[in-house]
Amino acid sequence: MVKHKKAAILIFVFLVLISIVILINNKTNRVNQETNAKYYSGFMSNVMTLKKVVDQAVDTDSDPESTAIAMFDVLSNIAFIHDRLNLMINETTHGNEYSSLKDQFLRLRYSYESLVRSQLMKRDRSDSEEKLSFTQQQLQLFINDLPKEYENSKAFFILLHKAEAHIKPLEYMNFS
Repeated sequence: MVKHKKAAILIFVFLVLISIVILINNKTNRVNQETNAKYYSGFMSNVMTLKKVVDQAVDTDSDPESTAIAMFDVLSNIAFIHDRLNLMINETTHGNEYSSLKDQFLRLRYSYESLVRSQLMKRDRSDSEEKLSFTQQQLQLFINDLPKEYENSKAFFILLHKAEAHIKPLEYMNFS
């Protein structure tokens, strides 16, 4: 009888410990999910801001100074998105999934710098306007394909990588 009581108590203690571990694990997963969603929401906000700034840059009058300022604002927003992606890589549970997108924005940033430099040096403005317009089109395609909200699923990351394909042509466009 005593052996049965000890066995029952041990089983009970074991089940309580397993329940505690499961509860802690669920809480941790929920916190990670919320953190990932917040970072992704911030990323989406940054992308929408970039879209707005690119739209303004395309719509600026032909005044060279205002065009150069608008293009510099676009460059600043590209750099900010790259930094946001860097933060997401370091602070979220699926950070490695954002690495290739971060690399695309880094290459875009370096490519776009030459376009801004060309505009500041007052070289071939029509070419700058065409490239800016192409950037606007690709960015719109990128936004259209991006998942609107974070999900912890394979389908989410497939959509993210599909959207990334619209940034790649900007990298290879000769901005200089």
